[in-house]
Amino acid sequence: MNKNNNFSMRSMYSLTSYIYYFLASNLLFYLSIAIPGAWLISFERSLMDIIAIGFMFPGLAALVSCGIKHKELKNEVGFGVLKYFVEGYKKNFKDTIKYCFIYTIIIFSVVFNINYYGGDMPTLIMIALVSLTTLSTLTVTYMLIIAAKFQFRTRDLLRVSFYCIMMHFKRTIKIFITYVVLFFAFPWFGAFTMFLFISPIVYLIVHFANPILEDVHEMFIEKPE
Repeated sequence: MNKNNNFSMRSMYSLTSYIYYFLASNLLFYLSIAIPGAWLISFERSLMDIIAIGFMFPGLAALVSCGIKHKELKNEVGFGVLKYFVEGYKKNFKDTIKYCFIYTIIIFSVVFNINYYGGDMPTLIMIALVSLTTLSTLTVTYMLIIAAKFQFRTRDLLRVSFYCIMMHFKRTIKIFITYVVLFFAFPWFGAFTMFLFISPIVYLIVHFANPILEDVHEMFIEKPE
């Protein structure tokens, strides 16, 4: 009976700890994107949206960093969500801005072409745009996850991300399927609902990709002599 009670208590504690983590990290993410988010809500669509969306990515990088730390510490008592979120935000701000602005420009270009061609888009162009969007999204995903743990120059980070896509194909497929599900769920739930669950979504993707970090350390981090 005591064993059952202890198991129930541990399960309840674990559940409440995860709920606290998701709520707290969600709130911190919202605060981190408050200014660019207010811009997107307040003004009509324009090329300035690229800048606004680009400045949202450091908050996303901080959320990724916080999720990795949470998994490393195995949901320990008193996990400092604010501490690790702020550390992740400050550590990755400059580099994240660089490559995520490029990613945002790619996505805007894809959206522009879709709007331009409409339903008359040639098949080859459609395939090219889908392939470009898929590859760039997976690449940026790995870049955010790897940069949360290790320090690489941007070009090296890109190279390591390509390595992870190819050498950890099963995990890449899991992440890809997650994005496909989110893509088809978007029309049903909308952006607001998706943002309500941004922390659990990011945590799931981190869960899929987290084991590759050990391989990255083995392959690309110099060992002390």
